[in-house]
Amino acid sequence: AILESLGRFDYNYVGPFEVPGKGLYMTIAGPNAKEHLVATFECTINLDNVYAMAFDKLFGPTGELYSIRLLNEKNDKILSILLNYDIEGNGGKPGKFYPGAVEKWQELRKKYGDFVKLK
Repeated sequence: AILESLGRFDYNYVGPFEVPGKGLYMTIAGPNAKEHLVATFECTINLDNVYAMAFDKLFGPTGELYSIRLLNEKNDKILSILLNYDIEGNGGKPGKFYPGAVEKWQELRKKYGDFVKLK
């Protein structure tokens, strides 16, 4: 299944927290929607299943893509987080990222490496 959502990664992080009998979890959520007073997106991940994190630079039909992937022990993807294009700041076209986004991704990749074992 693919679920796409747009949001800043620094809005809301909860965790890690223990769910009795189920394991260690974390939640990433977007900002609250003004109309509904709920997060515009929310993702809760069982950290017991996350074995590694990978930084991937890909090439798509509109240019470079930057991702952080959470992987299980078989290196199957649990979650892919991609930098989103700044469509409004680029005349309605993809291909340009929000200011500082790529630099922050590169900083994290340099700090942790391409592949990080978490267990």
